[in-house]
Amino acid sequence: VDLTWECSSKLNMNVSEIFHMAQHSVLYPLAPLFDTKTKELRPKFKKALCRVFRIFDMDRDGLLSDSELNNFQERCFGVRLTPTDIEQVKSVLQRQGTGLV
Repeated sequence: VDLTWECSSKLNMNVSEIFHMAQHSVLYPLAPLFDTKTKELRPKFKKALCRVFRIFDMDRDGLLSDSELNNFQERCFGVRLTPTDIEQVKSVLQRQGTGLV
């Protein structure tokens, strides 16, 4: 159990939230991707992420350029990033301390 939530249909407390969370956990399960106990990505998910990264790292420099990031975004989600969006992605990565942005 990763999460507990108190609800009551009698008091109409958190009922819609519970249905939303239940639906979300079925449609987007976290367990195959992330081990909540060790706070680590699962090995098969890491392998899949590395493969996706290698596919979009066209110049094979080990980093995604703005253009490569945009290609990834467009291919996966059907929309390109604006320059502002790209800067926001970089800002999040810099805050996480990767040192590679």
